[in-house]
Amino acid sequence: MPSNKTRAQSANTPFILFFSLFIIGTPLCFYSSLMDAGMLSKFMFASVSLLPLVAYAFWKKPYQWELGDSIISLLLVLYFLSITWAQNIQEACFASLKVGLFFVVYIVLKQLLRQVAPPIFTWIFRTLGIVSVLIGLATLVQFVQVMATDSGNMLRATYEVKLFFGHKNLLCSFLFLLLPFQLMAYQQNTHKTWKYLYLFNCLLILIIPLLLLCRSVFMALLVSGISWSIWQYRRHPSSKKQVLRIGSGIVVVFVGLIMVFSLLSDSQTFLSRFNPASMFQSFTAQERFLIWEKNAALIQQKGILGVGAGNWFIEFPSNGIETIPRMAISNKVVVRPHNDYLWVWTEVGIGGLLLLLAFWCWHIVQAIRYRKTTTDVAYQQRAAIALFAFLGYLLISFLDFPRERVEHQLLVALLLLFMLPISHESSPDKSTKKPTNTWKNYGLLTICYSLLAACLLVGFYRVKGEIATQQLYQYNAKKNYAKVAAFAQKAKNPFYSVDPLSYPLNYWYGFSLARQNKREEAVKALEASLIDNPYHYQLLSNLGLTHLQLRHIEKAEKYLLASHKINSQYKRNSELLALMYYTLKRYGEARKFVQLVRQSKSPDATAPEFEEMVKKLEQL
Repeated sequence: MPSNKTRAQSANTPFILFFSLFIIGTPLCFYSSLMDAGMLSKFMFASVSLLPLVAYAFWKKPYQWELGDSIISLLLVLYFLSITWAQNIQEACFASLKVGLFFVVYIVLKQLLRQVAPPIFTWIFRTLGIVSVLIGLATLVQFVQVMATDSGNMLRATYEVKLFFGHKNLLCSFLFLLLPFQLMAYQQNTHKTWKYLYLFNCLLILIIPLLLLCRSVFMALLVSGISWSIWQYRRHPSSKKQVLRIGSGIVVVFVGLIMVFSLLSDSQTFLSRFNPASMFQSFTAQERFLIWEKNAALIQQKGILGVGAGNWFIEFPSNGIETIPRMAISNKVVVRPHNDYLWVWTEVGIGGLLLLLAFWCWHIVQAIRYRKTTTDVAYQQRAAIALFAFLGYLLISFLDFPRERVEHQLLVALLLLFMLPISHESSPDKSTKKPTNTWKNYGLLTICYSLLAACLLVGFYRVKGEIATQQLYQYNAKKNYAKVAAFAQKAKNPFYSVDPLSYPLNYWYGFSLARQNKREEAVKALEASLIDNPYHYQLLSNLGLTHLQLRHIEKAEKYLLASHKINSQYKRNSELLALMYYTLKRYGEARKFVQLVRQSKSPDATAPEFEEMVKKLEQL
């Protein structure tokens, strides 16, 4: 009969394969034909790479169910229940399945960590070390290239450095989540070559957020570093010199970067970006505050149950967006609140937020409790680093949106699990227990495979939809409206009805028909698109315009005023209202909207017919 050690070592091969495919492949997965080239491709890759490991993890191996598993299960159920009251069911399904994918990742990793032999930690650290150096070096190369071509505006240039992650903040936050594993590896590895690699990765991860002027990760590094230093000093007073050396090294790095930016003639940008006195006075910080303020009204209205998974960007404009300049004047779309706590609360209610916080707190409590009772120094170090890194992640979640990204949630799951006793190398091999309650394992297998099958099905349809939408945008830029209509129809499917910029696909179909003077058909398509996104002010305005062209005055006024209520600064809509009221000889109302057009800060030129109408109005 094979020994426990032999059985544990047999788990290494599939586990290493999982990390080779999943850990390295997921963050690097990128498909440029998609609208969001990073998120959906990573979602699909992760779903496929999990398939063989689910069977390996649960087949005739009992799973030890804990309170944390119950909490995340309840959160998952709540997300799926919210589909029933969501405005846009397709987006609710996709958002719920992202939570479902995290659930699968979490319990599979948890089960595998219970079965593997201690050497597996070496493989985990080495795999993450390879990921760190690949992403870190690729980021530096892209940064140098961008600065060489756009050295005139450093802040603008940094937004071009995003690699496979869609945004520089997501790139930096992913590197931040890799940092604790590099620190654990450096502390517990005796192989010099690998130790040098881990140290090099740590320096890269400390430098890159500063290079890219990423304040949320900078603050997270400060919170985690200061918390760890206080803990280290209080627990080991003799480590004062070590803490001072690390702190001095960080200061040297910071000063060195100031010197680099001085050579680039942009040290002022660097200093102002990280100046605590002005950090929350920047344009992006102020914009976040405005979004959160508007979001509070939505929570006040629907904070108990929420608006439904994935429906934040659908419902957010319902209370008006005129106070958010980039949305109101520049016609930019905000699809997330840049605060994961508000995001969860708004979508699945106060119960969802409390469940998420309870899930996190359970792991923190477990780490603190077990660290006090164990004598395993290696586990204590890993758990402490994971805990303090997680505190930094909590801060990033307050300012950005790492929760929606698969590659981030994989590392978050690992951080949480490294806090638990299952990452204790000398813990008993749970797989040696006599298999009991086999039906529970079959139940977990069924749930996991059902979730993964749903992820692949929904993901496949959304990939098809996004590829067609990308082509739709290209033809719209060329003003080939017949092709726009064709690809709008091709993109729409049972699991994809709104593009990543919040435009319903029926809107694009109706818009293209209106441009081809097929106004009766256009009205039907535009009205149908209200089911998918009823608060899209441009959609409402175009629907009002089409009704106006058909002389449906009452409906035209209804939709144009609805658009005005959401965004009173939409210049083109105010022009249409002024023209309509002038035609109806309601001159007082026409003058009101002429005044709004004149006060508009939009750089868009006014229509010639509007200027002609204003001249006639002034003569009355």
